[in-house]
Amino acid sequence: MEYDWENIFENKTNKELYDIVSGKIVLTKEAKDYAKQELNKRKFDFNNMEGNKAAWEISEIIEEEEIANSEIFLRKASFISLRTYFIIISGIVLSYYLINKFAINPMPFNVFMFFISLATFFVWLNNFIYKKQQQAHIDRIEKFNNLKKKLEEKDLLKEDTPIYGELIRHKNKRFKEFKVLQIITVIILAVFLLIIIAKAIMKI
Repeated sequence: MEYDWENIFENKTNKELYDIVSGKIVLTKEAKDYAKQELNKRKFDFNNMEGNKAAWEISEIIEEEEIANSEIFLRKASFISLRTYFIIISGIVLSYYLINKFAINPMPFNVFMFFISLATFFVWLNNFIYKKQQQAHIDRIEKFNNLKKKLEEKDLLKEDTPIYGELIRHKNKRFKEFKVLQIITVIILAVFLLIIIAKAIMKI
């Protein structure tokens, strides 16, 4: 089978092409030659790998930040204040009081304590996750700013530079991947909805 490597590699990022040229991704010699040809066409600077790697790291940081902010991949925790925690506990205490006062079967004290402990644990876990996420966000921003500063000092972030073009390619790639993911998610939800509707109709 013959591949149109020239057309395929036009849509690849510099990192993907470099991985082919360097042998990290194993393809045929013909593919490797076309990858190098495409990099040369883009004026890829093989002598400035520090700058290229910095650009790739920036793209990875941006992708990590986008994933962290997307509920599709990860639940972004919100800090639960002490006031909110006391409101939750007060609600449990009030429920325990009302059940024991008016219900036929009172709530055992150990069940009451279980709900208190469970609520306390989930609040602690939520706030722990929140702090971890916030620290990871701060670390990403700090690393991003350091890499950006390094590239700006070498005038590598101007619009006419190969590295700027590479950052745009990574951005477009992420957008396309996210769009595909959204379409898949909508299709899955639509299928589940149709199944639920079909089951409801069959019961009528």
